[in-house]
Amino acid sequence: MDAQPAYGYSKSVERLYSVLFVFPSHKRIAAAITLFSMLWNLLLFLKGVDPPTSLLAGVSAALLTLLSDYASYAVLRGEGKPFDFRRCSAVSLVVVVLWTFALAFAPLPSSAPELIALCAAQAIFFRATAFGLLSRRSFFRVAVAALVQPALVCSAMAALLSAPKLVLPIAPVAALLLLPTASLAAMDYLGRKRLGISSLALFRAFMMDWMTGRGDELDEVFDRIGVGGRVQASLLVFRRKRDHVPKVAVLIPKFHMGPFRKLGSSLFPYVFSRKVLDKLGCPTVVFHGASDHTRDLASTSQCEKVAEAILESLPREFGSKASAARRALRSRVNACCQVLDGHALAAVTTSPTPCDDIPGQVNEVLLPLQKAAELVIDLVDAHNCAGVEEPPPADFGAIASAVEAALSEAARSVGNWLKVGFARVDPPPEFSKEVGPLGFSALAIETKKQLFLHLVIDGNNLIQGLRERIIEALVELGFSDAEVYTTDTHLMTAVFRSGKGYLLVGERTGHQKLIELAKEAASSALSNLEDCEVGASAVEVDAKLLGADALRSLVAMVKRCAAIFAVGVFLPLIAIPMIALAAGL
Repeated sequence: MDAQPAYGYSKSVERLYSVLFVFPSHKRIAAAITLFSMLWNLLLFLKGVDPPTSLLAGVSAALLTLLSDYASYAVLRGEGKPFDFRRCSAVSLVVVVLWTFALAFAPLPSSAPELIALCAAQAIFFRATAFGLLSRRSFFRVAVAALVQPALVCSAMAALLSAPKLVLPIAPVAALLLLPTASLAAMDYLGRKRLGISSLALFRAFMMDWMTGRGDELDEVFDRIGVGGRVQASLLVFRRKRDHVPKVAVLIPKFHMGPFRKLGSSLFPYVFSRKVLDKLGCPTVVFHGASDHTRDLASTSQCEKVAEAILESLPREFGSKASAARRALRSRVNACCQVLDGHALAAVTTSPTPCDDIPGQVNEVLLPLQKAAELVIDLVDAHNCAGVEEPPPADFGAIASAVEAALSEAARSVGNWLKVGFARVDPPPEFSKEVGPLGFSALAIETKKQLFLHLVIDGNNLIQGLRERIIEALVELGFSDAEVYTTDTHLMTAVFRSGKGYLLVGERTGHQKLIELAKEAASSALSNLEDCEVGASAVEVDAKLLGADALRSLVAMVKRCAAIFAVGVFLPLIAIPMIALAAGL
């Protein structure tokens, strides 16, 4: 399966998921409930109800709805439960909007009993569906939460509109309940057929992750739909020459850090960094290896497994052989290679032309070059330039040619001199939507012929043009050259709504502030340069991946289930009361 379609499906997942993340404050929800309830004043007045009764109906609807929200929250609340006061009000708002729609078309006052009865049934079904699917509370608690708003509001409306006798026709109610129930059953069948899991369970897991930030259920779902595969990674460990104490570890994974939030392998850089700190006592730099969303680890349990396997294969031999970092340009591909203890760190960018994930298949293209050079080539996708246009597909031929030329130049400068400095600057709070917890990591490497800086920003790509400005500022500090990378973290993806589902580094934050933080990290790394040795190891691990087929099936199922839900649940909630009223029931 080629990578490009899978990349598209992964982006579809992000876009679908990110749509959920616009959730108004409770004040706005309460204001909307009040606004729609007060709109009843005008609608009732226009249908012949006297002004005092119309006004009292609107005020009563608003107050009783807000009161019922607190009652619903009281019976549904609990540790780890998704329905707080705000979310209970959000459910009530949907009901009030549906009621307003029904009221606009109802021939009052003659149809008041039927309208109230149908609105009650409509509200009970919607609230029971929402609370039952997502709250995971007992049947009794869900029933109370589902009944409280329609019971209070509809009783008040019955009294105000002199409609104490509520005769509920059997046919419309049967249709109201039968079609949505059949739709939910169809959704569940579709999920089991496509992915082998209940789509209702998948929906509940998505909503739990969104509403409470608890991704454990969704993580389990991803683990179940994951497919077996093998992942590779290279680990470089720099240690001080004088006492052999590790100074910094560098990981080049050949798998991807996604798909979004804390799911799949999105947390892997942080999981691995913590484990390295516990075992070796040093910080970690995680580069973005050549890979795309077809190489996402399936779950956090897979992250733990792969991280442990890497740390079981720590380097055993160390040396001071290192080369200067050399560049080569082929077509629009800029390659920068540095040889370190039998491994060649080969970074690739197309900046200032936009670039995105380079598929992992390019590693196979480099195998003949790796064999000829008798080196392990660790290809790093610098992931440091994105614009408004979709980036062109990766040019494997140009990548291979540029890496070969840069490696040839670097190999000529290998010497027995290696000094390393490292520093990390945490991102300020205002950068939290663009830069992850690993902040700005500066790895300074000095050889006999060069002082080079690798600056790694924990973000998902750079805004176009920012890389060049940062490199210029770093050279002014005294570095011979530098390269800027992002980790391609997906920790902040689908956390809030944006066109892409995430923000590029520099998209909304000030570029000068970013440059100052980069310079701060670089200056600190420069100040602690020490004679070091480097050791390297490579590992291959069996792991579950969110492959192309799983992503394709997930996107297709989400879209089809959304269509079924819209037709089978929301359409009857609106249409059946209107049909019943139009028929003069």
